[in-house]
Amino acid sequence: MLQGIAAQTSVYDVISSRTDLSVLKQLADGLGLATVLQQGNFTAFLPTNTALVALLQAVGGNLTVPDLLVSPLREATTRLLQYHLTNPAQSVAAPGGSVPGVFRVADLPANSSLVFGTAWASAAIGGGLTVTKANDSSASVTVRGNSGTAANVVDPDITAGGSYVNVIDAVLQYWFDNVVQALDGCYLAPQLTTLRGAVVATNLTGALQSAGSGITLLAPDNEAFTITQRNLRLSLASLAASDIANVLQYHVLPRTFNPDAGALEADGASLPTLLPGANLTYTAGRFSSVGGTQALSTGRYCYLGFARSAIVPIRDNFLLPVAIGTPYTSVYDVISNRTDLSVLKQLVDGLGLATVLQQGNFTAFLPTNTALVALLQAVGGNLTVPDLLVSPLREATTRLLQYHLSVDKFASPPLSNLAPNTSLVFNTAWASAANGGGLTVRKANASSASVTVRGNSGTAANVIDLEIPAGGSYVNVIDAVLQYWFDDVVQALDGCYLAPQLTTLRGAVVATNLVGTLQAAGSGITLLAPNNEAFAATQRNLRLSLASLAAADIANVLQYHVLPRTFNPDAGALAADGASLPTLLAGANLTYRAVGNGRFSSIGGTQASATGGYCYLGFARSAIVPIRDNFLLPAPIGTPYTSVYDVISNRTDLSVLKQLVDGLGLATVLQQGNFTAFLPTNTALVALLQAVGGNLTVPDLLVSPLREATTRLLQYHLIDPAQVVVLPGATGGVMLAVFSVADLPANSTTVFNTAWAYATNGGGITVRKANASSASVTVRGYSGTAANVVDADIAAGSSYVNVIDAVLQYWFADVVQALDGCYLAPQLTTLKTAVVATNLTGALQAAGSGITLLAPNNEAFTATQRSLAFNLSSGALTVSDITHVLQYHVLPRTFNPDAGALAADGSSLATLLAGKNLTYSTAGGGRFTSIGGTQATFAGGYCYIGFARSVVVHIRDNILLPVTIGATGTPPTAAARPPPPPATGLPGAATGRPSLSWGALALAVASAAFLLRLPGGGPLAA
Repeated sequence: MLQGIAAQTSVYDVISSRTDLSVLKQLADGLGLATVLQQGNFTAFLPTNTALVALLQAVGGNLTVPDLLVSPLREATTRLLQYHLTNPAQSVAAPGGSVPGVFRVADLPANSSLVFGTAWASAAIGGGLTVTKANDSSASVTVRGNSGTAANVVDPDITAGGSYVNVIDAVLQYWFDNVVQALDGCYLAPQLTTLRGAVVATNLTGALQSAGSGITLLAPDNEAFTITQRNLRLSLASLAASDIANVLQYHVLPRTFNPDAGALEADGASLPTLLPGANLTYTAGRFSSVGGTQALSTGRYCYLGFARSAIVPIRDNFLLPVAIGTPYTSVYDVISNRTDLSVLKQLVDGLGLATVLQQGNFTAFLPTNTALVALLQAVGGNLTVPDLLVSPLREATTRLLQYHLSVDKFASPPLSNLAPNTSLVFNTAWASAANGGGLTVRKANASSASVTVRGNSGTAANVIDLEIPAGGSYVNVIDAVLQYWFDDVVQALDGCYLAPQLTTLRGAVVATNLVGTLQAAGSGITLLAPNNEAFAATQRNLRLSLASLAAADIANVLQYHVLPRTFNPDAGALAADGASLPTLLAGANLTYRAVGNGRFSSIGGTQASATGGYCYLGFARSAIVPIRDNFLLPAPIGTPYTSVYDVISNRTDLSVLKQLVDGLGLATVLQQGNFTAFLPTNTALVALLQAVGGNLTVPDLLVSPLREATTRLLQYHLIDPAQVVVLPGATGGVMLAVFSVADLPANSTTVFNTAWAYATNGGGITVRKANASSASVTVRGYSGTAANVVDADIAAGSSYVNVIDAVLQYWFADVVQALDGCYLAPQLTTLKTAVVATNLTGALQAAGSGITLLAPNNEAFTATQRSLAFNLSSGALTVSDITHVLQYHVLPRTFNPDAGALAADGSSLATLLAGKNLTYSTAGGGRFTSIGGTQATFAGGYCYIGFARSVVVHIRDNILLPVTIGATGTPPTAAARPPPPPATGLPGAATGRPSLSWGALALAVASAAFLLRLPGGGPLAA
């Protein structure tokens, strides 16, 4: 019985089962391709043993199959086998329909010749196979690579799983046999025609063949030849044939470059060429020549022979073995020496820009004569070049030329190196891209001819001459003028860099058809453009809604923002200070003040300030001037707030604040006074109550001692109206303390006094404006999180109200924070060191929420040591002793400075040091007498710890001593010391703690200023 023949399941299965493919199997196994050929689906063209042996003989050098498995032949052989497999994902158009990437040759149309991509590369980049079917028979099929004889299909359409195998009688060549054949047939040939002509003319073909089998030809593309001749102002045609031959030999490296094995050479390598003694320098794919030109590898290749030689196309320049030609030295040098830029030269000379363009380094985009003449015609009015040199066109033309110069710095030509289908935004010498001065360069594909550049509007200009080196600059010649302006209002409100701030205006302009009105008004207008914040602020401040107004009223409001005149921002102020400016709304003028960037006052009582940014409509024709604060009203409408109290009374999110204001009797002050107010919302005030604890309610804040603290708190949220503040930042100037936050400079931080106290006396708040927007304003008290201004500059009579999302803290969270941040801190550094060294912070927190810390200033520490002539150099002092002295300065009670004296005259005041009291006298504003005989007087000033909780009271003259020591008494013995206070976790409270030498203590506290140099001898005991 006949045995069935097992079906072939893969290309590898076919290779393994046929003796005429045994050489191919050796290669597939040795190259690690077995798995690919088992699992992948292909149409495969497999060369027989005879064909592969013929290849070995043709390559020469007595090669054997094992030689093909070792580098550099290994990579070339892998590429060769991949070249014999069609790309399964790539279909090919054919008569009667497309042919898939995996196909039977029987299914190909008769009399067809189709090119298929391969598993190595697509046909478009040199990896194609040409399959020809002469007639209906599969026996008529031949296959051809890039060169060489076509292979016959001797065994077609062997089914192998999802693949089809065709056995062929010759190896398919992805390489070419010589240079001219490659320059004719390589997929890159259309880009290398100039090189081919030079190779043939100088008979370099023979030189290359005699150089041996391993060369790398660096092949300048056509653009590179053009660019170098243009950049150096030379002509190849003017050179002797021998000079051209030398240049071409300088492009030939006598070595094989294997693209699959990585970089050609290490960075910085010096590469010999066929021109004796003339090397190239190689760095990361870039070749630098002795003559100063540089060229970059394109990353693509054509092959000469099997694993023998390669053509490496290069771009940007051809390489010169000596310096020749006359390179340009500056942008102005290019302009002066090109006839197609003569109009531009007239403008540059007439505007006085020659020196700038001689000395500066730019990426320049220079419009041709044709482009500039087209601009003149488009502007109209029979303009000529001299007209552009006279105001107001002079300033606009200067801006225009600056707009064609990028100040961005690049180490290498930026446009040549731009990846295909990508864009790059340039800042210009006129303005940054973020401020409306950007240019967008786009490269559509790999060709430098696909580079375009576009301004803010208008048609993109084509770069017709790319990156001419000019000293430290790169010049690009373009075929159109780049527009920094827009063609109409809506286009500007869509595309201007300020557009995100003008969306409300845009909607109103479109809804009222103001576009047509503006166009009918003529070519010279200035549109005062309220930003979104201005629209919101005016509606909020006047308690009105634009949506409730008739369309005709809105149209009138918008026309009131249009001045029938051109404003040239480069020529100074819009008008004289105090000028009355007509608008498009007949009979309704605006009043102009030349302050800041310009301020406009309306008939309806609103005011707006120019922001200092502009968008342009047409060339030297019209301008959009964004304004802030308000929109301008031609008649009084709405219901403006009359006072801070009016705002508080009419906003539901301030109802808790209203309860406090009414309960504290502050309504009249807030009705009659003028302030810049920062008002915390209900949420912020409730958060304060929760943070203070004790289940406090709003009524609790209206009763002493919280009443006084709450009054102080509300006063702390009002700027002192009598203060004049010097503004920070480049704008300089001064500001009355009744101000709008919109008037603060961007990126500024300003400290203001409050209605409670001066900043120098602990009553300051810090207002920070991160950028130009009022939404970036934050306010911070002495501690705690900064509050965000959530509703800015609500006009309220002569006041400005800002609603904030957190309460501003005039207090500190703990003693150390207070001694660091309080306005008195510079005078309390010795005390702070002592508090930290003895861990008194913890003791104070353990003492409860209501304490009064009598804080001796630095002079008091010094004075006590000096007056008692006490010297501790021969004695010792324990941390416990220091702790007792400090505890003796702490009263376990809250002192409310707003409620009068601390205590009655002659009172004995308990301290945290058990059994050790102080005597209080009301004399001199408050005087404390210690058991040890020292006295200290209130020095004036408080710092607060927590809300209505604890206070630091600044004292002077002396520190307070719990025992009599020094020159006025005898130090007590150890037996005379009282027992330690109850254990509270305080340092030194436990018995048996070793004493510290004075030097050791000094190291422990890290501050000699702290040392209590009490005169006399022996340690201080509590």
